Amino acid sequence: MITRRKIIIALGAGALTAPLTCFAQPAAKTPRVGMLYPGPQSAVAPRVEAFTDGLRAGGYVAPAQIDLVLRVAGGDPSKIAPFAEEIVKSNVDVIFAIAAPATLASRAATKTIPIVS
Repeated sequence: MITRRKIIIALGAGALTAPLTCFAQPAAKTPRVGMLYPGPQSAVAPRVEAFTDGLRAGGYVAPAQIDLVLRVAGGDPSKIAPFAEEIVKSNVDVIFAIAAPATLASRAATKTIPIVS
């Protein structure tokens, strides 16, 4: 049989634990880095490796702690601008543009996302 005392204890315990769940920190957002390379596919591997080595030196491990959005134009200048727009639409936090054509296309695609070249 449920007594009034048990009901009061249950309600009191529930009232004490409810605020603890309300103050939990939100899940950490994984940073997204867009990388735009206008050159050939065969030359991108050393650049990506150097980039991830630099991230590792800064304390980040890709892809565990950073999402890397990579677009390679393959030496075709007509692909650079659409790839820059793709990177912007993928909601990256920063764009790493390799070479002047990638920087110019990234600047044309966004005014709010920081661009590192």
